[in-house]
Amino acid sequence: MSGDGAVRGRGTGRRPTTGRPESGRRGAGRLAPARLALAALGSAARPALAAVLVLGAVTGGLAVAQTALDRGRTAGIRAELAQVPVSTRDPHVELRGLPVSGPGSMAGASDEVAAQWGATVEPVDAVRAEGPAAAASVLGPGRALLRFDAADAVPPPGVARPDSQVFLTLDPLFATAASVVEGRAPEPLEEGADVAEVAVSSEVAHTMEWPVGEVRHVAFGERLALDLLLVGVFEARDPGDGGWAHATAALEPALVPRGLDPPLIQGAAYLDPRSLDALQGEGLDSSVELWLPLEVDRVTAGDLPALESALRSGLAQPLEVALYDGGFRPASLTSTAPEAIRATIDRDAALAGLLELVATGPIALALLVAALALRAVQHRQRPARVLLRRRGAARVVLAALGAAQGALLAALAVLLASIAVLAPGAAEPAALAVPALAAVLGATVVGGVAAVVGLESPTGELARRESRARGRLARAAALGLPAAAVLASVAVALRAGGSTASDPLLVLLPLLIGGSVALLALVGARAVLGALARPARAARGLVGLVGVARARRDGAVGALPVIALAGGVAVTAMALVAVQTLDLGLRQAARAAVGADIRVDDVYLGDPALDALAAIPGVRAVAVVEESVRADLATPEHDRQVRVVVADSAALLAVEGARPVLAAPQPGGDPVRVLASSALPVEVGTEAELDGVPIVVTGIGPAATVFGSLRSWVLVDAADADALGLRRTPGTALLAIEPGADPAAIARAAREVVGPDGAAVTLEEEAAARAADPTVGVLRGVLVATPGVLAALLLAVVLGAVLPAGRSRRQLGAVLAAFGARTRDSLGLGLVETLPVVAIAALAGMLGGLALSLVGLGAIGWDAITGAEGVGPTGVATAAALAALPLPLLAAPAIVAILARGVPRSRSAAILRGAERGD
Repeated sequence: MSGDGAVRGRGTGRRPTTGRPESGRRGAGRLAPARLALAALGSAARPALAAVLVLGAVTGGLAVAQTALDRGRTAGIRAELAQVPVSTRDPHVELRGLPVSGPGSMAGASDEVAAQWGATVEPVDAVRAEGPAAAASVLGPGRALLRFDAADAVPPPGVARPDSQVFLTLDPLFATAASVVEGRAPEPLEEGADVAEVAVSSEVAHTMEWPVGEVRHVAFGERLALDLLLVGVFEARDPGDGGWAHATAALEPALVPRGLDPPLIQGAAYLDPRSLDALQGEGLDSSVELWLPLEVDRVTAGDLPALESALRSGLAQPLEVALYDGGFRPASLTSTAPEAIRATIDRDAALAGLLELVATGPIALALLVAALALRAVQHRQRPARVLLRRRGAARVVLAALGAAQGALLAALAVLLASIAVLAPGAAEPAALAVPALAAVLGATVVGGVAAVVGLESPTGELARRESRARGRLARAAALGLPAAAVLASVAVALRAGGSTASDPLLVLLPLLIGGSVALLALVGARAVLGALARPARAARGLVGLVGVARARRDGAVGALPVIALAGGVAVTAMALVAVQTLDLGLRQAARAAVGADIRVDDVYLGDPALDALAAIPGVRAVAVVEESVRADLATPEHDRQVRVVVADSAALLAVEGARPVLAAPQPGGDPVRVLASSALPVEVGTEAELDGVPIVVTGIGPAATVFGSLRSWVLVDAADADALGLRRTPGTALLAIEPGADPAAIARAAREVVGPDGAAVTLEEEAAARAADPTVGVLRGVLVATPGVLAALLLAVVLGAVLPAGRSRRQLGAVLAAFGARTRDSLGLGLVETLPVVAIAALAGMLGGLALSLVGLGAIGWDAITGAEGVGPTGVATAAALAALPLPLLAAPAIVAILARGVPRSRSAAILRGAERGD
């Protein structure tokens, strides 16, 4: 072989010859690293291409995953904000009274309207203009709305109409927001006039049975009485415009339950906004609302921290509104958006920590594959490097040569990944920065190390020195790496559940634990193979003896494949546990939100509706949840307002099943026993007062439950509601169904009972809706894809370690065939050579996966990711995931067995003669 000729004559002091006089060679003695690097890459095209493809795939995959996650996070925060009621999401302020008419600027309004409303809206616009730029970028121009309290709308004498009330409303942008579909737009109200022209929406007109041209009389106390003449019916140009959400019953009428009587109908009646001058007067029962529209489509996930801070600081600015009573009313804007953004920021922090934890494994394995490919490249260059070394080339020069080769391959890989992901727009350019840097640095270091390690081993005293140095390094790694893994695990465990974004310990944890279990696998493999060597020598036949001997050689299976197998199994197990934990958390959050098999909501659930729900075939039990008005909760340390929720304890436990989310309080206690939300500053045994009535907390429930967006709540048994003097309204029914019943069919029947104004959701529907969240979808896709990526990389590692040794196995097969070995002996040889090492690596990897799952995943804020409380990797989930690990690792023994397949005896002599010639 060519490599043998380059190093022949070692230890004799003579220069190796190449068959040509040295003086006849051009450039003899010169070091040309770049030329030599290119020549080596050209002679090892296949391993170089493998390194480029693997590094490019991992680089591009990480960039695509990062971009998809960013897009999913943006879609998730927009969906989250879209679920927040617009009336509370927009920074707003509501003041009792009438605004002072005065000129000013107002976006979207005519000059006549701005002449009356501008002075009211300008202070709100100033808050936006003078506030932080991050807030101004997502806030629209100031809006205003004047609304009178509900007043009975009395039809003309002798005309039968449903009982109804109107909210007399003035919107400065009504002309641009509404389109009149019947009649005409109202004219401005003149001062002192008794008749006012109004317009209502088509749904309000239909429900109130109010035709165009009909007059209804309204009286606002003793100061204002008007005949409202309906002159127009309108529809919204854009029903999604947030301005309609600020107006009570603007597009859809509100139905107020009145027991057994028909509900009271309420709707908004719009005056021309230029009527503000005619309404100036003190003591009118009205309120003005000012707000800045929050444009959800402008919000991006990357700007969340700055946006939250900007909104909080911007909302804190003082605002003075001129009211008709002759003074300025100091006020400030309020919004629930910062709280929703803060929850998303916490979720993003947990997501970032989880992805950093999971992504470390594929990156490390990709670098191992690159190391194997670069080692193959260096193997082709080995004779030339030895020659350069004998001519006095320093090891640093050879290391630079290997580093240059690694950097070149990594650069080609990054270029390939950039073309693949940027051309179709699969990833953003910025997303390539981190994985590209990791690929280039990693390949550069690995290339340099491979160049030095691949040199011919020295002899004599120098060899003994280097052997002792390697031994000391191995012992230091065997002691230091597990110690570092333990310290990192303790540090991570002490911060469990906290914000883990960009936590360097989480990035290092898979490397430390994976490296520790890899060392364990190497030590264990050496011990097991040593134990097998003695019986193999004593046994009859050469299969066991030769197989164990080859397995104990570094070149047979190698340290890198063992490290890759152990670390890959550990990260794969962790990814499987993460998927199970995510699904478990989403299911638990859905269970808390539904409360039973089916949740039914309606404005008012009277006895007829409850009886109809209980009579649906398949319904086993029904529990009613009644909401009360807010009450003052006074504890020894805190005072705050809470919403009191009432339910029958026995019925609630009956519908919740074997694992109740809400441990309902027992009735009849003194003081009254209650269940409190975990969002409240109380604990079990806390004694407090609820509107002056003594209570004791007997249980803590999750903040997110069937009570919707309500988080600060107290649950009281129905038997104790009267003792607290609570006035309540039944609005939610929880249904438990019989085993085997169809929840979807029962939900459809429940929707027919409550009608179009109600809703019914099953546990499966709620779980599917939570799983459809864009951020959750991307996260689950990454976690599910990780085992597949690791399996492909592990296969590449195995092939990179096994295939180069195919020639020696072929020659060994010829030797065995010459001695009469059968095909099954050669196959058994391949299994004996690899199966013990693979089994030990798999076992060590499972132990590492268990440690990573309990420590690493235990530090992730799963509550923020899933929306459920108390979620974390459990022993059952961990054991199930580890037991469900596939066995693709047996591909390594199978590949070796195929390569070691039997050689026909007729060809064995020819193969051996070719080996002697170096063929």
